[in-house]
Amino acid sequence: MSETHSLADLDLNLLKALDALLQHAHVSRAAAALGLTQSAASRTLARLRALFEDDLLVRTGRGMARTPRAEALQPQVAHVLAEVGRLLSVGQVFEPATARRVFRLSSADYFNLVALPTAVATLRAEAPGVDLEVSAEMRLTEALEAGRVDVVLAPTGSVMGSELMQMSLFAEDFVVLLRAGHPALSATWDLAAYAALDHILVAPRGSRGGPVDDRLAARGLQRRVAVLTGSFASAPPLVAATDLVVTLPRRTATLAVNGALVTRPLPMPPLRFVTAAFWHVRNHTDAGHRWFRELLKRTAPPSAPVDPDAEVVHDAWRG
Repeated sequence: MSETHSLADLDLNLLKALDALLQHAHVSRAAAALGLTQSAASRTLARLRALFEDDLLVRTGRGMARTPRAEALQPQVAHVLAEVGRLLSVGQVFEPATARRVFRLSSADYFNLVALPTAVATLRAEAPGVDLEVSAEMRLTEALEAGRVDVVLAPTGSVMGSELMQMSLFAEDFVVLLRAGHPALSATWDLAAYAALDHILVAPRGSRGGPVDDRLAARGLQRRVAVLTGSFASAPPLVAATDLVVTLPRRTATLAVNGALVTRPLPMPPLRFVTAAFWHVRNHTDAGHRWFRELLKRTAPPSAPVDPDAEVVHDAWRG
C-alpha cells in the first residue's frame, strides 16, 4: 500500500470482503459468503488490487490462487477482524435461544462419529438460529491463527502454538477390530501374532506410523499396513470383507461391532489418548465462543473406563 493510501481508504466492509476473497480464493464463493452479486465482488476485488497494489488472486489452471502478498495478508486480516469483533462484544451477553451466528469446527470423523451427534442435537435444541460448519483442516494451528475455524478438536499434543488454548474433553483407549471367523480368533492372541497380521491404519493426516508402530519397534517387531485410509468410518466395512484388522479407539470399534465384527484387546501395555478442544486466545473472552466451548464440554461422551496405568499417547487418535 503506497503512501498515498490511508485508513480512510479501507472501511470495515472492504476488510470483510478482503477476508472472504482471501479465504475462499474464489470470487463467486466469496460473493455468496458476503451476500453480494458476483459482479459486485469482482468490482471489490479490483478496488482491493488497486489499494494493495497487488493482484491478490491470480488465475491458474485449476481456478484462482493467492499471491504471496495475499498469503501474508490472510492471517493478518483475520486477526484484525477478530479483534474488532472482540472489541464490539465486550460486555455483551450471548443469548443462545435468539442468537444468529456460525461456528466453524475442525475435526476428524472419529469425533464426528462418537460425539458430534449429541453436540449438534443440543445445539439445535438450545440455539436453533446458530449454524455449524464442520471441516477437516490439515494445518490445524494455521487454521486457528488465520481465523478459518473457531475450534479444533484433536488429540492433546497435536496442535501447538503460543497463542492457542486447550480444554480436555474425554479419554479413551484402543482395541483391535476383526471380522467374526477370522483365523486369528482361534489361535494364540499375543503381540507376535498381532504384528504378523495385515493391518488397516487410519491416518487422518495421511502419514504412516503411530504409537502402536513405535511400541512394536521397541520390541523388535513390525506390522504390515496393507491399507492406509483417512477415515475411521471406512475401516469397519473393510475389516468385515477381508482378513485385515484395524486398531481403533474403543468407542469407534464398539459402534461397528455386530454379528460380522468382533473386538480383541490390544496385546501390549494399554495406551490411551485424550481428545481436546483448541482455540485462539483472541476468542477466549467472547461470550458466544465461550458458550460453544462449554456446549462441547458438557455434550462430550464420558471418558472410557481405561486402566489408570495406561500410557497417554499424544498426537494420535489412531493406533
